[in-house]
Amino acid sequence: MGNWNHRDAEAKKRINIYINRDDKDIASCFYHIGRTTTKSIFFISDVIPITDKYIERQYLGYDRNAYIIKNPNLLSELERKLKRIIFFEDKNKNYFRQHITDIKNYLIEEQNK
Repeated sequence: MGNWNHRDAEAKKRINIYINRDDKDIASCFYHIGRTTTKSIFFISDVIPITDKYIERQYLGYDRNAYIIKNPNLLSELERKLKRIIFFEDKNKNYFRQHITDIKNYLIEEQNK
């Protein structure tokens, strides 16, 4: 997640191209623009599976505060897009640059040891 207003015009244009793609296109789920305390960009396709073992600290926002998203409409749309990303990844192993499938398999193997 990042502050939309911190993006330059070129980045905003590129993100809007993805957001405005047909809903059937998986690329339409890569980003989401929503309002938290400010207009924010959510990098949904940057998702990676993690376990508590790999959480080193609490993430703090740009103003050094922690935020919890409570807006049910925003949460619902983020969840919808994330589910599509995960479903797509399940059918297209390591499609995304962060190799979600490899990380998931590593964590499963680690847990089973």
